[in-house]
Amino acid sequence: MFQSLLITGLALLLAWKGFAITGQFLAVLAGNIGFQALICWDGLRRYQHVFSAIKDHKAQIPI
Repeated sequence: MFQSLLITGLALLLAWKGFAITGQFLAVLAGNIGFQALICWDGLRRYQHVFSAIKDHKAQIPI
């Protein structure tokens, strides 16, 4: 819901400022970047041990 509100608000603002289709693209881009940043933040907050598993070579299974 936050992503759609952000995209809609930015799209309307940029359309009002006269950016036309470029503004629409920038609104969608900004909305998606915001969504991905929040998902990454939430994932790293919940699973703080994920980077320690990458660094631990003994825990990795050989392919």
